Amino acid sequence: DKVIRVESPLLDSASYYAPQESEFIYVLNYCHNILLVINTKTLAVSKLNYESPVESTIHSIAGIHNGILTMIFDGKEERYLATTK
Repeated sequence: DKVIRVESPLLDSASYYAPQESEFIYVLNYCHNILLVINTKTLAVSKLNYESPVESTIHSIAGIHNGILTMIFDGKEERYLATTK
């Protein structure tokens, strides 16, 4: 048996994305620019740091398809999309 334990501050201001029929759960903390990827089969956790492409107050996950992650960055005047594999 294995337990994954994620504590504050990583869960403060975090949003969660768990696609149906996926073995991954994504936890996005936009205050610290950290994306946690939790593999529900192996219970492995990956911690990824990222940088916003613009000055942005809110980041969110738009979707994940075939291993490609698309995120939304809400800037002061515009909304931006960023995609990575």
